[in-house]
Amino acid sequence: MAPALRWAQAALWSVVLFGWLWGMDRWLLGPDLVRGWQRTQQLADVPPELGPLATPAYLPEQLGWPPRQVQFRQAPAQAWWMELGRAEGPQLWIGSGDPPPDLPARACVADGACPVGWHALSRRVQGRGVAVVGTLPPHELRRVLDALVLGVP
Repeated sequence: MAPALRWAQAALWSVVLFGWLWGMDRWLLGPDLVRGWQRTQQLADVPPELGPLATPAYLPEQLGWPPRQVQFRQAPAQAWWMELGRAEGPQLWIGSGDPPPDLPARACVADGACPVGWHALSRRVQGRGVAVVGTLPPHELRRVLDALVLGVP
């Protein structure tokens, strides 16, 4: 057999073996987790592995629904956050887990030191820790927090 033919045969067997091993790995271990923050416009795009999201049954009129954006991550730690409001008006973020990097008042969640004009509240909603962070007055944030329910409306 010619050396070129032996080389091609070895290359083909190597590709087949690699493909088979990769397929077995995915079959046994499941799909790869997406690492880092992902953005979407719809709550339905958040993977169900993160559990049910807390959505507000009450929102002040100036915020509106649906969220402007939704951010989530599966690894290294699960977290999800949704942003409501407009850039020129009041803002509200609702989420669970570590806050995303572009949350303007990240310190509110991390250590409770909110920038001027921002407030944060948190509680357990049906056994899950959820926080609301926003520029709304504290009594409005409390109303939103009290009206959170698990599940997508």
